[in-house]
Amino acid sequence: IPFIRIKIISHNSSTHSIEIIDVEMGKELHYLTVGKTPLERVHKLLSKLYSIRVNKDRDYMVSDESNNHFHKYVEMVKAIFKNLPKPLKWQSFLVHDLILLTDIPSKVQKASVKYDLNKAQTNQEHPESHESNPLLAWLH
Repeated sequence: IPFIRIKIISHNSSTHSIEIIDVEMGKELHYLTVGKTPLERVHKLLSKLYSIRVNKDRDYMVSDESNNHFHKYVEMVKAIFKNLPKPLKWQSFLVHDLILLTDIPSKVQKASVKYDLNKAQTNQEHPESHESNPLLAWLH
């Protein structure tokens, strides 16, 4: 499979995973209030869980409310991710997959696929790098 096809499959797989996660988590009424779109809700949930986990790992003070939310949702999230068509860890999905849908503008995502850019090329934001990559100069 050509590299460009893999990127499209990966993007579609991430989008499909978000839909599955959103439907499963939507059974919790509070979850539906954290965002307007499935992408926004999943991103906020996983980011919050990640933040709490990092704070706990660093022995920082975590409020009782945050700690209760963490314990309530983290097991649900783990179970959902374990049962996805392509099982993976939720932290990995947040850090490696979800970022491609949330932090990179859709114009850049489309250009990345069209011009077969790798992740590093897509993420370049320094003006000096634009001189060597005319596509990135045009996009900015």
